[in-house]
Amino acid sequence: ITSSGGYYLTNGLIKNKTIKKLYFDNNILNDNGLNSIINVLIQNNTHITELSLSNNQLTTDNLLTLAEFISSCKTLVYIDISSNTVDESSAEKLGNSLINSSLKILKAKKCNLNDKTLNLLVITYHFTKKT
Repeated sequence: ITSSGGYYLTNGLIKNKTIKKLYFDNNILNDNGLNSIINVLIQNNTHITELSLSNNQLTTDNLLTLAEFISSCKTLVYIDISSNTVDESSAEKLGNSLINSSLKILKAKKCNLNDKTLNLLVITYHFTKKT
């Protein structure tokens, strides 16, 4: 699925509010495709429990949109962003999105996380969950 394919998928997502699991692994969704999908999911208050976006060439903008979705979707318990690059800004936003989320598993394997980026994600999550 390319970014244009992601755009076309939004029509199906608007009409189908019963989908619980979405797996978009190993595609090229990048900015436009993923943002279209996530924005529809945010607006339609879906019941998504699992979302996998492994190896999709996600950008910082995508991850910021994804962070907004994690905050707003109270049914999401699993997300996989493996094999995408997560920078410091994205890690901090993702960590903050976990504050009041229902997320139990955030899989981020092979995301080029350096010590500082990983600490931003983990510390932000643990600090906010304790307060």
